[in-house]
Amino acid sequence: MDTLCSLVDSSLVGPQTRRGGPRFSLLETIREYALERLREGGGWVETHDRHAAYFLALAESAAADLAGPGRLAWLDRLETEHDNLWAAMSWLVDHRPLEQAVHLLLVTWRFWWLRGHAAELARLGDDIVAGSGDLPPS
Repeated sequence: MDTLCSLVDSSLVGPQTRRGGPRFSLLETIREYALERLREGGGWVETHDRHAAYFLALAESAAADLAGPGRLAWLDRLETEHDNLWAAMSWLVDHRPLEQAVHLLLVTWRFWWLRGHAAELARLGDDIVAGSGDLPPS
């Protein structure tokens, strides 16, 4: 691990220490450049769709255990992925069939509530309700 971090220290990727193990992030200027290139290259929608699908699948895996004995481990994992969950939800609300956003909210509400993110949970719900004219009554 120390060797990996020392390699990363001298590159365009920076290590972060978070609960759940090491994480890495791009330098902000590199991140902005990469996002710009992604937009220009036409991979923007596909990349966001894949990101949202991954985090929807992760949330579905967590859903049953959020009410059971594996709750703390999943709460920690989802807390680590908080920003990614928020980004996936925002993308689904704005760009995909709203049913997917509703589903993601339903399988993660315990996380948002139990980890003290009730205001974010309410905002997500408001965003969904604002676009709910497209939802079937069921």
